[in-house]
Amino acid sequence: MRIKPKLSLVLPAAILAPLLVLMLIQVNQLRLEQRDIVLAELESYTARGAEVLNAELESVQREVAIYAKTDALRTMDSERFLPFLKAEKQRNAPRFEKFIVGTPEGYFYNTEGGNPHFKGLRTFDDTSTDTKPRTISRRDYWKGTVGLNRERAAQTIVSNPMISYTTGAKQIVVAATILDDQQQILGMVGAAIDWQRINQMINQLQQELFDPFADNIRMFLVTSDGNYWYHWDPKKVVHLKRDAQGELVLNKDKQTISVTKSIYDTSITEWRLAADSILSGQTGHFSYYSAEDSKNLYVAYHPVAAAGYSLGVVVDESHIMAPVTRLIGNSALAYGIAFIATILLAVGLARHISNPIEQLTRYVNSVQKGQSSALFPVKGDDEITELAQSFNRMTHSMNERQQELEASRERFSLAMKGTNDGVWDWDLTTDDVYFSPRWGEMLGYESDELAHRIETFLDLLHPDDVAMAQRAIDETLESRNAYYSVNFRMQHKSGNIVHILARGFLVCDNLTGNPRRLVGTHTDMTEQHMHQARIESLNSQLEFRVRERTYELEKATNKAQALQLQAENANRAKSVFLANMSHELRTPLNSILGFSNRLLTKLGGSLESRHRDALATIERNGKHLLNLINDLLDTAKIEAGKLPLHKENVDINNLIQQSLAQVQPMIDEKRLTLKYNLPSPARQISADPKRLTQIIFNLLSNAIKYTQRGGISIEVRDRSYDGIDGIEIGVHDTGCGIEPSELDNLFKSFTRAEDVEASHIQGTGLGLALIRDLTELHNGKVSVNSTPQRGSSFYVWLPLGEAKAA
Repeated sequence: MRIKPKLSLVLPAAILAPLLVLMLIQVNQLRLEQRDIVLAELESYTARGAEVLNAELESVQREVAIYAKTDALRTMDSERFLPFLKAEKQRNAPRFEKFIVGTPEGYFYNTEGGNPHFKGLRTFDDTSTDTKPRTISRRDYWKGTVGLNRERAAQTIVSNPMISYTTGAKQIVVAATILDDQQQILGMVGAAIDWQRINQMINQLQQELFDPFADNIRMFLVTSDGNYWYHWDPKKVVHLKRDAQGELVLNKDKQTISVTKSIYDTSITEWRLAADSILSGQTGHFSYYSAEDSKNLYVAYHPVAAAGYSLGVVVDESHIMAPVTRLIGNSALAYGIAFIATILLAVGLARHISNPIEQLTRYVNSVQKGQSSALFPVKGDDEITELAQSFNRMTHSMNERQQELEASRERFSLAMKGTNDGVWDWDLTTDDVYFSPRWGEMLGYESDELAHRIETFLDLLHPDDVAMAQRAIDETLESRNAYYSVNFRMQHKSGNIVHILARGFLVCDNLTGNPRRLVGTHTDMTEQHMHQARIESLNSQLEFRVRERTYELEKATNKAQALQLQAENANRAKSVFLANMSHELRTPLNSILGFSNRLLTKLGGSLESRHRDALATIERNGKHLLNLINDLLDTAKIEAGKLPLHKENVDINNLIQQSLAQVQPMIDEKRLTLKYNLPSPARQISADPKRLTQIIFNLLSNAIKYTQRGGISIEVRDRSYDGIDGIEIGVHDTGCGIEPSELDNLFKSFTRAEDVEASHIQGTGLGLALIRDLTELHNGKVSVNSTPQRGSSFYVWLPLGEAKAA
């Protein structure tokens, strides 16, 4: 196509295309701006709605915190606090649905009734004497204020929504910790808010705050666990499970079962990706395509900080983008008018441009054919004149580049002489090869003695290396590797072998990608090869010496194993000796303890104080010695494999209570505090009650022994280990702690921590070793965490075995 008709078509396209692109950019920019404005407005409304809910919950938190400090609640006397709370409920009606008072054990009272036989506690049957109290120990508001309140601080908690045990109504509880003057936890008080009130607030917010979005708005509210408690689809809201007849379905504890829908229960990727952000209390928005509605939707969300909830709204994209749609229609009309005007302008402009271009084309053709050496006449200051000037400069530049190319070839030739490498250049299309003079010199040939063909290279290769070299070349060509590197041997003219390192570079056609040339160098590696041969000889001699040393080492190892066997036999003999000696020592020691106790009992009143003190010292030191002997005996039995276990179903709470009773005098004597947290209901475990009691007692006495101030605590919790169900007993103290370097030796027999603060404490170092051995006999695990100067925590994990939870 000639330039005139081409310009007549191209110019309108060149003019109108930018206009069209500009219009599309402006429309897209307006679309983005409109979307951002509306989304910002939507987020602002969502934040205001969340702040309204948050303000209401914070108000209730402040009021409940005041209740927790009243004298009526701090007495924890139901006859005093229930009338007070009922009056407060009446005064705040219908704001509060009821009040709840929880005890440290997890039992509770509320203003809706109670069992008079249990001092007003709520039970499963409030009219029966043979029933069990209900518990709120699994409720998050009780855990946050009482159960997990390790710091004994005045906590105020807004619970996740729940369904009441007693009324079956949806509600949330705002709870606060009740403390005495010594900051000891007495229990908790909570105000229950009917969830219907929260629903009404959200409905009112939707009508008042989101009026600009008309009927396009949808709202939802999720709790920190991801469950929907408000949703435009009622099926996704938490509700009670019912059977086919519409009756409530109860669990084994005769309690209702809740059916929940989580924010994660969706196949929409955008919702799943945003779920973590929503549940972590962040503010934001996202969009997604709804197959159900066949449209794009935007979602904005904002946290309700006081409760850990998140409020969200969903709006239709068409409502957001309506102004941009109108703008596109108006722009299309303006673009049509501009198209007609541009066509008329382009025809005239094409004629003006094409004439000088045709003149320049004729001049270029004449220069190409060598018919003209004069420069193109340059006149005027338009683009055609600039094009002519550029053509003249291009011709001058080509001459300069030719001269530079010749100089570059000369520099390359000199550089290759300096490296002492031979150069080769293989034209893959013709099989012609260029061999530099140095390439032939390495093999003892002059340049004119070698034919420049690929067969020359193959003929000079060592026969054993031909296949290897050919394979390396083929792999380079097939895989299009840019670089080629291979070692092989070539035959010198004198008959000697020359070791060569060949490196090359593959050149491919820019258009087709097919290999065109393989260019590279040959480096003489013969001297390096000789050095390598000498190194390998030395390595061979070294290997022989290593084998000799290995034989000597094996002889020494066999001798060490024989000595180890003797040591193990001696250790077993020691264990038998300790067992026998412990029996021999314990018999007279029991007689000494019996006589000293009998003398104190019968003659204690008639003896002088110094004599009574002497007898008491004999009895105390005798018991201490007896405990040491018993520990030695148990240790010897375990090492000898003669300590049997007599397992039975054991109530772990009873054993801990018995052990606490035994160590209570020791705790009182040192004025330490004692805390314990036992599971409810109690757990049963298959174990030897005597040995399990010994484990618990040793843990407690060890903690008391190394604690001079502060206190100790013991807790029991369920824990699985390697897929096996079990329980974990944890004993924590505020003693001197253990250095990290001593933890590895802590459970070894006759080993004690070398601590200056604990150096005066008596002990043989058998207590923790016995705990470990007895625990391992039960197939359990022992572990410890400790911080110097702050205290230690010892953990004993035991499998449940065949026992069942109570």
